[in-house]
Amino acid sequence: MTSLQRITGGHINPDDNCAEDITAEDNCTEDITTDNNCAEDNIAGDNCHEDITAEDNCAEDITAQHNCAEDITAEDKCAEDITTEDNCAENITTEDNCAEDVTAEDNCAEDVTAEDNCAEDITAEDNCAEDITDEDNCAEDITAQHNCAEDITAEDKCAEDITTEDNCAEDITTEENCAEDHNCAEDLTAEDKCAEDVTTEDNCAEDITTEDNCAEDITTEDNCAEDVTAEDNCAEDVTAEDNCAEDVTAEDNCAEDITAEDNCAEDITAEDKCAEDVSTEDKCAEDITAEDNCAEDITAEDNCAEDITAEDNCAEDITA
Repeated sequence: MTSLQRITGGHINPDDNCAEDITAEDNCTEDITTDNNCAEDNIAGDNCHEDITAEDNCAEDITAQHNCAEDITAEDKCAEDITTEDNCAENITTEDNCAEDVTAEDNCAEDVTAEDNCAEDITAEDNCAEDITDEDNCAEDITAQHNCAEDITAEDKCAEDITTEDNCAEDITTEENCAEDHNCAEDLTAEDKCAEDVTTEDNCAEDITTEDNCAEDITTEDNCAEDVTAEDNCAEDVTAEDNCAEDVTAEDNCAEDITAEDNCAEDITAEDKCAEDVSTEDKCAEDITAEDNCAEDITAEDNCAEDITAEDNCAEDITA
């Protein structure tokens, strides 16, 4: 029995996020048909993954209202290889794209059909992963104004062979973010965020020098994953006003050992979003006690992934 089940007796409230049988305006992971992302057949008005009862997003490979990488929970950041209002550390996206099958404003995981992001089989104004035809993000054959993963032709973000203002994973030339199923992973040349060898105002994963999010060696106002020193999101050794994944000390999101107003993944104590051990107004992934999003043991008004008790996004055991 989860902590939520222990607290609430295993019952889920309506206006909350859940992981199973959800159909409301929230994010989900599998089989969602409302204006929200959920995890599995949600029926409440929120996102959740397992036994969630608060007004927050959660699940696994969480999604929040922005980006995430794995088990993300906050409104914008992820939990691992955290990101921020834009990109994560690995396969991260932007203000709305996640890392794995996550998409736009809300990021979901599988089978979403509402005004949210999903990963597979979405048909509404949301992001999906496969066969989407509305103004949503999908992963395959998307034609709307959202993010997708493969074969997108509209103003959306895809993962492969995208030529419009969307995020793709390969051969992107517009002003979109992508990495894998979202942020471009290879050969980005426009004002987009890619994963490798990006030289414009986009997010990449390696050797990025512009005002974008990248994954490794970012030195400008972009989000990267490793060795970022500017106002960007990185994954390791970030010291500027950016989001990173590890060792962030400025007003950025990091993943490990963050002490400033940034989002991190481990040991965060400032007003940021982190992944583990967050105690201030930040979003983390594990052991969060303040107004932040975390992944485990969250008790404040934040998004988390597991054991959330406030008005936040969590993944399991939400009681608020």
